[in-house]
Amino acid sequence: MDELIIENSNKDESSIKNYLTHPFLFFILKKMLFYSIVLIVSLTLIFFMPRALPGDPATRILPPQRPTETYDDYQARVRSFNEYYNLDDPLLTQYIDYWANFFQGDLGPTFTHPGKDTIDILTPAIIFTFSIIIPVVLISFYFGNWIGSKSAYDPKSKTSKLSYYTAMLAQSTPFYWMAIIFFWFFVFQNNIFDYGFSKAGTQPTFSLSYIFDTLKYYFLPFITLLIGFTGGWATGMRSMTLYELESSYLLYAKQLGFQDKSIRNYAKRNAILPQVTGLNLRLGDAIGATLVLEWVFGWPGVGDILLTSALSQDFPLMMGSSIILVFIVIIGNLIIDILYGFIDPRIQTGGE
Repeated sequence: MDELIIENSNKDESSIKNYLTHPFLFFILKKMLFYSIVLIVSLTLIFFMPRALPGDPATRILPPQRPTETYDDYQARVRSFNEYYNLDDPLLTQYIDYWANFFQGDLGPTFTHPGKDTIDILTPAIIFTFSIIIPVVLISFYFGNWIGSKSAYDPKSKTSKLSYYTAMLAQSTPFYWMAIIFFWFFVFQNNIFDYGFSKAGTQPTFSLSYIFDTLKYYFLPFITLLIGFTGGWATGMRSMTLYELESSYLLYAKQLGFQDKSIRNYAKRNAILPQVTGLNLRLGDAIGATLVLEWVFGWPGVGDILLTSALSQDFPLMMGSSIILVFIVIIGNLIIDILYGFIDPRIQTGGE
């Protein structure tokens, strides 16, 4: 009986050891360590960069000195502002408080919205930003790769050439230039879509009237990003599929009599791997482009808040917006890396 217990104990220890030394688990832990370092460095830069801007929040936010007000009274208002928001504390003290508040989930009160916390201002903005980034990345990835693979199977046909040149044009066109053209034609000239949803002063709801009203503001920033990203995915997938179709293993499969459908599936399966890797870069590109388009089309997302807070030097809003964007990039990249491990079996087995 004792020997059986010892044997089972040894098996459990061996299984735990094998689990901890599993290549895929090691891969995930390595990625988590890397992104943890990236997070620490990024949050440190987020703290110091707003404070490196010229000027100070008090002189930008407070009303200017009134004619009936003495200079000493005005300076007293400035000192009171700095004391209230702890801006007169030493920089090291502010940095320590910044990390302490971060771990408590407290981004602090805003400078430009008295009585409101930063998280209350940013919560609806996160929803608006996510509503553009996530659909654009997913839809463009699917349709772009589908178009690219289809055009690569018969590159000499008119349909393949048309889709290829259209994708090249969409990829090469600067998204901000496309946004200005769309705005001029659909909003300024023909009044088909609306502008300036951030001025509506409404909170997101799930009512049909709110959804239909939102679509009038949502369509242009969404379609602007979707066109460019779909073109990028299509051109990349077409190149990778053409490369795979000329690979030796597929040429050998043709000689063995494999059906064209099977050969195309093998080519697409291997060509998609670099595309999945590119999701990391595309996610960052989508966030950067969305920040610009939110300002162009008046979409009330994190980018719109980040711009307005930078102009007024609202430190909590600037840092809160930047923290959210950093978290989107880091968590998104980590999820993509883990998914890539499931797609590529070499990572799960520790192969190269």
